Amino acid sequence: MIHAIKGDITKISYVQAIVNAANESLLGGGGVDGAIHYAAGPDLLEECKTLGGCQIGEAKITKGYNLPCEYIIHTVGPRWHGGERGEAELLASCYLNSLKIAMENGIRKVAFPSISTGAFGYPVEKAAKVAVETVNQFLCDHSDKIEDVYWVLFDNHTLSVYENEIKSIRDAGELYIDKMLENPDIVAAFANAMNLGNLGVIAPHKKKYYDRYSIQWLIDQVDSGAELKFITFWQADSGCENREFSQWYQGEPFIINGRKYYTAEQYMMSEKALFARDYEAYDKIMKEKSPAECKSLGRKVKNLDGKEWGRVAREVIFHGNLGKFQADISLVDKLLSTGDAILIEASPYDNLYGSGIAKENLLNPDGSLKVHPKNWHTEDNPSKLSENKLGFVLMGIRDLFRDLMSKTEK
Repeated sequence: MIHAIKGDITKISYVQAIVNAANESLLGGGGVDGAIHYAAGPDLLEECKTLGGCQIGEAKITKGYNLPCEYIIHTVGPRWHGGERGEAELLASCYLNSLKIAMENGIRKVAFPSISTGAFGYPVEKAAKVAVETVNQFLCDHSDKIEDVYWVLFDNHTLSVYENEIKSIRDAGELYIDKMLENPDIVAAFANAMNLGNLGVIAPHKKKYYDRYSIQWLIDQVDSGAELKFITFWQADSGCENREFSQWYQGEPFIINGRKYYTAEQYMMSEKALFARDYEAYDKIMKEKSPAECKSLGRKVKNLDGKEWGRVAREVIFHGNLGKFQADISLVDKLLSTGDAILIEASPYDNLYGSGIAKENLLNPDGSLKVHPKNWHTEDNPSKLSENKLGFVLMGIRDLFRDLMSKTEK
C-alpha cells in the first residue's frame, strides 16, 4: 500500500529501509540528509566514503547502523530549474532506482522523504505528482515484491499535498491495488478463495491485507493529527458490544480446507498445534466446540517455537476470521458498517491481540482516545507495548471485502 504520514523518518521502525535525499558526495549535508547521518552515527559516513558518490537520479544502499531500519537507500534528487532541464524524469528515476535496489535486496517495506522539495527547491505539488505516480506504477508492475511504501513528511502542508495526490489516483481508480483487482486472473483467484475451499490461493496478495496495519502505524496516525474513529469489542457473550468481532464468537460453522470450525479461536488454536506438530493437542482442539477450552488446550501445545509462531500468527488470524465472516454475510455487513474506524479489542488482559486496556479506560465518552496508543499496555506489564493484532487484522479483512465488492459490483 501507499501511505503518507507526518513524522521523523529517522525514527520509523516498521520498514526495512528508509531513503535518504542525499547530495552527490553521499557524505552528508543539511535537512533530511544531515538528520539521517546524525541518527545513524559515524559508521554511515565511513561506508559512504567507499561508494564513490552518486549521480543525480541514481541510488546506492548502505547499512542502517544506529537507525531502527536495516538499510538506508541513498538517492540524489534534481535541483529545480523551472522544469526545463528534465527535472521530472530525474526525480522519477530517484524513486524507480530506489525501489529497484529495495527489490534486489529483498526489502518489502520502504519509507521515502519528499525528495528535492527542500533546499533543492522542487515545488511540492509538482514533486508529489511525480513521486506518487511513479511509485504507484512500480507497485502495479511489482506488487508481489514491494508491500508498503511510505512518505514520511515533516510538515502539515507537505503531508496534505501527498495525501491529496494519493487520493486523486485512488478516486480515478488508478491506485495500484485497484489496478491489480482489474486483472481477471487475480479477481478469479480471490473469488475462488472466498469459497473457502482453499484460502491459500489469495497468496501472495493476502499479506497486503493481514499485515497492513500495526500499532506503530496507529501511533503515527494519532501523532499526525488524523481524524480517527474508534470501535471496540472484546467478549462474545450475548449482549456484548460488537461481539461478532471476537475470536470466541460462535455463529455459523465454517469450512476451511475441508475441515469444520465453530469459532475463529478454534481455528487459531488448531493451527497452533499443527505448527508445533503436536497432533494429540490438534485432535483434542478439533473435537472441542468451546472457545475457552480451545484456548486452554492451545496454551498446552508442546514444542512450540514461540518466536516462529508469532511470525505467522497474523496470517492464521486472517484465515480463521475470513472463514468466519464468509460463512455469514450478515457478519460481513456488520464489519463493513464500521467504515474506516480503528477496530480495537479492548481486553484489559491481552497486550498481544488486544489493547491491554478496557474500553472505559481507553476511550472518552465522546469516543475519542483517552490513552495514546504509545501508552497502551496491561496493568501487570507496563513495559510491553500492546499490539492489538486482532483489531488490525480485522481492518485488513474489511479492506479485502471492500475491494472485492467494489470490483464485483461493476
